[in-house]
Amino acid sequence: MGLTRRKPRALAPGARIAVVSPASPFPEAEFSQGLDELRALGFEPVVDARVFERRGFVAGRPEVRAAVLAEALADPSIDAVIAARGGYGSVHLLPLLDAHAVGAARKPSSATATSPRCSSSSRSGAVWCASTGPPSRVA
Repeated sequence: MGLTRRKPRALAPGARIAVVSPASPFPEAEFSQGLDELRALGFEPVVDARVFERRGFVAGRPEVRAAVLAEALADPSIDAVIAARGGYGSVHLLPLLDAHAVGAARKPSSATATSPRCSSSSRSGAVWCASTGPPSRVA
């Protein structure tokens, strides 16, 4: 199967960015600071209450984390998806995500969602660009 290179559309001011938690849990104070930063940059963060779930060293049950990610990718009102924090836990989502649906969503996503994106790329034939940057930590 040949791979098709796809580039997500650029984000405009006011873009709605879903903040998901496919892997590790996060400190809520830092999460709030990150949302404030997205707002300061002119974006509208969108948060599903299920991102605050906890289960051991991961951010909730895999089924819940996969559902939140899949819903954000499928929602036409969401322009981009950012993971609040990365980690090993995202690999637990791979068998729970529809590779073709993930591959069809032309939305920028953070590098912390790399496992689901790379897995879907290899299974659906779509190659996705991921953005990355330094971890967000406000001193």
